[in-house]
Amino acid sequence: MLLFLYLFLFLSNNKIGGDFINKRQLNFFWKVGKFTVEKKYMCENITKKCSSYLAYYFGNSSMFSYENIIFMKKFYLYFPIFIDNMNDLDWDSYRELLKLNNKKVCYFYFYLSLFCNFKYTDLRSVIENKIYYRI
Repeated sequence: MLLFLYLFLFLSNNKIGGDFINKRQLNFFWKVGKFTVEKKYMCENITKKCSSYLAYYFGNSSMFSYENIIFMKKFYLYFPIFIDNMNDLDWDSYRELLKLNNKKVCYFYFYLSLFCNFKYTDLRSVIENKIYYRI
């Protein structure tokens, strides 16, 4: 129960409403990832507990599925400092980047997508074509 109080206080400034835009969403997901990394010593299965709590609290179980919480954790680990350029991509693009499981490749496609202003479908096709390995 104490864990959920910490989570509530940690995320209390991030209410999701009808005007929930990409910038706030990414910042919120980054903070959830930061919370799961920093508080992992407090209890077992913090990822599952955060998933069930956030799905209950916000009422959107698909957005806060166990798999998505793992991506949020990985999002924080790959990008430990949240910068303004990160708002240029949407969450689906980050999910594609985080599936790569290699930080160098992930950063390459991240900066490429920022430089070329890729949308999700463009980024996905570039990753599928494995441009990184052709250079």
